[in-house]
Amino acid sequence: QLLTCVKDFHRLACLVDPPLDGEQVRVDMHKAVKEHVNTIQANIAELGRKTSLKQVESDIDSLAEQARSYLSDDGASVEAKLKDFALKLILLGHILDDLPRFKEWTIIKLNNLLDTCQEQPWGFTYLFKLGIVLGQGKVGNKDPSGKVVVAEDQRIGKVLVGEFRHFKDVNTHLWNMQTEVTQKDPNATVNEIASKLVKNGSVAVDADVGRELLLRGFQQYKAEYDKRFHQWNAGHMRQEDLAGELIAQAKRLHPCSADQWTKPVRDSIPSLLAGLAVYFTISKSGESYKRLLSAGSGHGQAVKINTGSSASGASSNAATTLKTETVLQRPHNIQILTMLRLFGFDSDVSTLQNQLMQIRTGEGKSMILGMCSLLLGLLGFRVRCVCYSEYLSQRDYKLFKDMFSAFSVNDRVVYSKITTFSEDQVERKGDIRALTIDLIYR
Repeated sequence: QLLTCVKDFHRLACLVDPPLDGEQVRVDMHKAVKEHVNTIQANIAELGRKTSLKQVESDIDSLAEQARSYLSDDGASVEAKLKDFALKLILLGHILDDLPRFKEWTIIKLNNLLDTCQEQPWGFTYLFKLGIVLGQGKVGNKDPSGKVVVAEDQRIGKVLVGEFRHFKDVNTHLWNMQTEVTQKDPNATVNEIASKLVKNGSVAVDADVGRELLLRGFQQYKAEYDKRFHQWNAGHMRQEDLAGELIAQAKRLHPCSADQWTKPVRDSIPSLLAGLAVYFTISKSGESYKRLLSAGSGHGQAVKINTGSSASGASSNAATTLKTETVLQRPHNIQILTMLRLFGFDSDVSTLQNQLMQIRTGEGKSMILGMCSLLLGLLGFRVRCVCYSEYLSQRDYKLFKDMFSAFSVNDRVVYSKITTFSEDQVERKGDIRALTIDLIYR
């Protein structure tokens, strides 16, 4: 009623002294009421937002509890409901992927669920099977045909496997299975090697490749790797004993340098590389290998993983056969052949030649750099690994950090950006042009 009278407020102006500015009073009253209404609207919106946020959080909690309910029975019963549990993870994964505001809360819930699995006696095998069905896109809502999981649910499954530490061994398995298809026989790889020799800083001519020697070195490496790995697997060798043997073997070759790269040094390369590779395999995946092996009945046995649908979709008797060796992290053929070539195993030259190697994406530069750094460090060299990216440099360093310490070479190996390396060289008051030419051509 007051608002309806405001337009006639000027009639009251003369009743007070000094007279009121009726128009200004009307404007001020309109402004005050408008602000009050806006405040009420904002409060209503905030209340609605809070209600909406609480509802989403409540939905997340509800999904997590539903998922947890599938973990409350014994191992056999829990495994029978694995696909239903995985489907709840897919739903939580969509929230993780689509609603950034709730990412932290969803991660907490997912970690709690996966930690619960990991703490159970049956947890390791269960998580492995769970990771396989998620990573291979075997669980989720089906397309109209009822036979294939929709692409978005397949993607979410891969995101979950890639982001959570509980699936580390699954990632190794999937990587090994993918690269197994592209891995060539050592003979085929060696036959495809092309080499150029740069003369006078500009002229490149074809260079010889000691293919037979490279293959011989690879066979020596493989035999030594298999022997040492089986010794560890049988309980006849501990990691620290292996490290001690390799350190002692390398010291017997001292002193050595790039100008004194003698035949005894070259002949020891396959054995040293094999020992370092076995140590890497044990430290990164040895425990997982033995735990998965216990799920079978002995060395080389397979674990069958049902990848058919649950009650949430069409049923199937499909299964994945998992070889225990696929959880092992170990260098691939092309990486070993590359390192043999880098260390001059196929040559009778008594100096360590400067090499520029082209390694394609996905062929394992991180492994090659780490293994070469370890070997050179053991032989008494100071090593500098450079990269254009600080992130990639530190990522690769962390992969081998524990091994650098275990073999007491961490004070001789440095990873950095190439610009940092250049700055360090300049600080040493060197001629940067001469140093660069020396790095490339010597």
